[in-house]
Amino acid sequence: MSKRTKASLAVLACLSTFVGCAPPRPKYELKLPALHTTLPNGMRVIVLTDATTDLVEVAVRWEVGSIEDYEGKAGLAHLVEHMMFQQRPAGPDQPPIFQVLKKFATFFNAFTKEETTHYMAMGKKEALENLIAIDASRINFGCKSIPEVEFTRERDVVRNEIRGGWSTPEGQIPYLLLDDIYGKEHAYGREIGGDDKQIFNITMDDVCRFMNDYYVPERATMIIAGNTTEEEVQKLVTKWLAPLPKRTPAPRRSVDAINLKRKVFTHELNVEQTSVFVAWKLPPKYSEDDLAGRFMMGAVAGETSFFGDRYD
Repeated sequence: MSKRTKASLAVLACLSTFVGCAPPRPKYELKLPALHTTLPNGMRVIVLTDATTDLVEVAVRWEVGSIEDYEGKAGLAHLVEHMMFQQRPAGPDQPPIFQVLKKFATFFNAFTKEETTHYMAMGKKEALENLIAIDASRINFGCKSIPEVEFTRERDVVRNEIRGGWSTPEGQIPYLLLDDIYGKEHAYGREIGGDDKQIFNITMDDVCRFMNDYYVPERATMIIAGNTTEEEVQKLVTKWLAPLPKRTPAPRRSVDAINLKRKVFTHELNVEQTSVFVAWKLPPKYSEDDLAGRFMMGAVAGETSFFGDRYD
């Protein structure tokens, strides 16, 4: 058995027995040759080249999330994420971005969080220009190319997602816990997806205003990774991203500090089995302690799941 295999087994033993031994320091460093720039319109572009693959990925992080939902319109940011796949930049009679991506991408997805919204698409290196052009059109066209019928249909899709979560008493617990921990007035005091009633109250005008307020170049960071070169990316950025006009975004909603105190809340729910929910106050994201905190949270969850299965 090699020394490397022995070291790996030692680390696994530490995790499986959940004792406080620290993993050994790595004997190497992984450095990615990142290239980055900020365009005159405020958009940030990061390039990670990798000649060992024939794939490329284009990912965009937008600095907007559910905390920016308008008053009484909880779930708006998540609905806008859905609508970003319904744009028809090539014309009203042409397929939406969702269908276009199927032609060029081997994988694509998106998700909304409290403070960010993420879009990603992967494909063969020949698809790089099309993937970048699609994200550029998302900014350039906004809601102008989205038919009203597509908005109504997609809003119903999101409503069904939310109703599915609320369909059982167990599904209601996360919503109630958020209210208990943060309070309804706090930026985090609601589910990202909102609730059925407020989603139903969202209009096409709300979607258009939200896109105009927050989907501006200054709020976007694009990461281009895979089999490409600096010269190729420079040419595509100059063609598709640099011409996007600079616009002033709406201000972000501030997030108040969380003041946790011991409280007791009682909710009457007809649940089928006993369950335990645990919430941790974690270090700020991207801080030095963030990764360690999330690692320990995952370790505790793994141990709990293991013994839960063992003892039913």
